[in-house]
Amino acid sequence: MKSLRFLLMANGVFSAVAGLITVLFAADLADYMAISTLTLSVIGLGTTIFGAAVLWETRRAEVRQGFGLLVIAADVSWVVGAVVLVAIPGTMLNKWLLVTVSLVVALFATLQSRAVGRASEERPRRLVAEVSIAAAPEVVWGLLTDLGSFADWNPFMIEASGRVVVGSRLEVRMQQPQGSAMTFNPIVTEVREPARFEWLGSLMVAGLFDGRHRFDLEPTPAGTHLVQSEEFTGLLVPLLWRSLHSKTRAGFEAMNEGLKTRAEASVRNSV
Repeated sequence: MKSLRFLLMANGVFSAVAGLITVLFAADLADYMAISTLTLSVIGLGTTIFGAAVLWETRRAEVRQGFGLLVIAADVSWVVGAVVLVAIPGTMLNKWLLVTVSLVVALFATLQSRAVGRASEERPRRLVAEVSIAAAPEVVWGLLTDLGSFADWNPFMIEASGRVVVGSRLEVRMQQPQGSAMTFNPIVTEVREPARFEWLGSLMVAGLFDGRHRFDLEPTPAGTHLVQSEEFTGLLVPLLWRSLHSKTRAGFEAMNEGLKTRAEASVRNSV
């Protein structure tokens, strides 16, 4: 988190100084860059305000990762806009200064992205849902690792396929309560029968939104205590956390209850 604070401070200082220079010397820069003085003044004022806002955020005891993502998005938008402007054919615009500033902004965006990613890994967000099941761990494990049967009892992971073997890639289709379904292809990272089943999944590319999903089965005198948990890391986690904390947690709980009902019914039917 310290590296993110430092990068945001540097970004804020650079933006504020660049904005002030643009405002104060708008007339001279307008002649050099072949842009109107008014346009440069507006750009400079906006950049100054942006830099001041970034510096104000760094005064917090703990810099918000979500704010860091907004700054990264603003930096990327600047770079994209500059690239589009530079790419316009036939303009007489002196583009050298614009390209130089854009390279600096792109560097800030890259370094800040890495810092947010590292902060996410150091402090992963975690969801936990627990349930007690009146069935032996072997019974619960059998249902939990029979991926093809998920469609029969699982209201959260509505479909699944693959081999429960470390290194194997699964296909899991999840649907949050009152939400749309999404398909993930996690890799199995740990299998300890009948105690632990874990996989690691990513959204599109690793580091963007990663989830380490785990099922821990603990034997009890009455049967099994199941702990379903997931640790989330990646750039998008701060933006999605509110939804994860409510809707995804509800999905965990629904799955736990579905597994409990199925396992206990299986025990009753076997008697």
